[in-house]
Amino acid sequence: MKWILLFLLSLVTLFFLINEQVPFFSDDINWIGSLETNNFSGFVESVINRQVNVWLTENGRAMNHLLWQITVANGDLCYDVFISVVFVFYLWSAINLAAIRFVWSSLFLWSIAAFSTLYLSPASSSNFYWAAGGCHYLWPAMLSIVYLLLLKKSCINKFSIIKLTFLSFFSFIAGWTHEIFALPISFALFCMIIYNICKGKHLSIQHFCLIIPFWLGALLIVVSPGTIARIAGNGGAEGATFLSALLAKVVTSFKIFRYGRCFYVLLALLIYLALSKKNSLVEFVKDNVFLCLCCLGSLGIVVILGVGGRAVWGVEVFSLLIIIKWVNSVLAHSDKSAVWNKIGAVLAVIIIVHQACLIKPFKESWDTYRAVVEQTKQSNFEGTASMEQWKSDNPLIDPFVAHPYEMMMEDMWMRIPLHCNVCRTDVYDYLKKNGGQMTEKTVMNIDGDFVVPLSDEIEKAVRAGAFEMKLKPITYTQQGSLMYLSWHQLLQKMW
Repeated sequence: MKWILLFLLSLVTLFFLINEQVPFFSDDINWIGSLETNNFSGFVESVINRQVNVWLTENGRAMNHLLWQITVANGDLCYDVFISVVFVFYLWSAINLAAIRFVWSSLFLWSIAAFSTLYLSPASSSNFYWAAGGCHYLWPAMLSIVYLLLLKKSCINKFSIIKLTFLSFFSFIAGWTHEIFALPISFALFCMIIYNICKGKHLSIQHFCLIIPFWLGALLIVVSPGTIARIAGNGGAEGATFLSALLAKVVTSFKIFRYGRCFYVLLALLIYLALSKKNSLVEFVKDNVFLCLCCLGSLGIVVILGVGGRAVWGVEVFSLLIIIKWVNSVLAHSDKSAVWNKIGAVLAVIIIVHQACLIKPFKESWDTYRAVVEQTKQSNFEGTASMEQWKSDNPLIDPFVAHPYEMMMEDMWMRIPLHCNVCRTDVYDYLKKNGGQMTEKTVMNIDGDFVVPLSDEIEKAVRAGAFEMKLKPITYTQQGSLMYLSWHQLLQKMW
C-alpha cells in the first residue's frame, strides 16, 4: 500500500507541476470579465447569470461551467490544485469500481489506469492541461464513475432518509455534467430497468431515488437550447438525401478509429476471449453488461452525431473500466500477484520519470504562446502575431507535449486573453446584455466572430477590409508520432 501511495503522491505532484506550465487561454478566460468580483453576493449573482446564458446559448453542461469558472476565477493555483485532486480521485474511482480484491495491493492496476489516462486518452497531451478541457472531461468522468460506484453500493447497503436525500442531489449533479457520460449511463439504466421488468423484478425505491434525479440532470443537458443548436450545427449533411446523409454519418463515425485507443485494447480483449474458451466471451459480457451498454451508448453518440476527438473520451473511459475489471478478475485468481506487482512497479517508475521529463518542455512550448500574447499588447499591434516553432527533437517527448500552435490553428484569436485586444462575440453579447463594461460604442464586430477595441484607425481598416486578425507561424511544422497518427495517416505511411 505504501508504494501505491508514493506512486499517487508523485503522480499528483507532477500533474500539478505540468498544469502550472500552461497559462489560462481560450475558453478558460474569455468570460472572466462577466463576473462581479467586488462582493460575494454580486459574484454569486454574476456566476448564476452566466450559467443561465451558457445553458441558453452554448451547451447544457452547467455544472461543469460552474466548477470551471469558480476555480479559474480564483487563479492558477486554485485550478491546478483542484484538477490535480480530481485526477487522483478519477483513478481511485476507476480502480474501486472494479474492486474484488487487490484494490490497495496491486500497483499493476494503478499503473495501467494511470498509463491509459495519461497516454492513450484522446488529446491527452493537451486536454487535461487546458482548464476548460479538464473541467469538461476529467471532472465529469470522475463524477460519473463515482455515481456508478454509488449504484454499486446501493445494491448492498440501505441508506437512511437523510443520506438518500443527499445522494439523490449528488445523482442529479452527476447527471448534469456531460452528455458523453450522462446519456450512455442513462441508456444503460433504462435497458437494465426494462430487463428487470421483463424478468418480473422491480427496483427498490432507493434505486429510483438515485436514478430519476440522474435522468433529470441528463435531460437538462439534452433540452438545453445551446446543446440543440450545437448538435444542429454539427450535422454536416444539411440538404443531403437520406442515403447520402446516412453514408456521411457512417464515414465520420470512423473517427473512433483515430482516437479510440483503449477501445482498440477492448476489441483485442473481446477477440481473445472469443477464441480462448467457448463460453468465456458470453460470461464476460454478462458480468460486465452494464458497462458494455454504457460503451455501446458512447459509440452511438460518435456514430449518430458523427463526432470524434474529445467526444470519444466517453468511449475510452467505459472501455478502460471494462479492461480494469477484467485485469482485476485475473489478478484475483492468480497466484503470481508478486510478479504482476513488479511489472506494475516498473511501469509506475517509467510513468513518473517520463512525466517529470515533460515539465520543462511544457514550459518552453507555452512560452511561444506567451510571446504571442505580448505581441498583442504592443501599441503598434496591427492584427498579426508571429509564433516561433517549438519542438524537442525527442520522439519520446514531443508527442506528449501540448503545442499551442496546434491548439490554435482553427480559431487562434479566441485563444488570446480578453485584456489583450481580442475577445469572442458571445462574451461581448453577454456583457452588453448584463450591463458589463464593454459597450457597443467601444467595440466592433468583425466577420460575426470577434470584437476588437474600436479606434479611428481600426475602424477605417475594418471598413476598408484591411484589418485581418491572424497568426503567422515562423517555420512551424506539425510533428507526427505513430502513437498519435490517425488510422488513415498510418496506412498512408505504411503504404
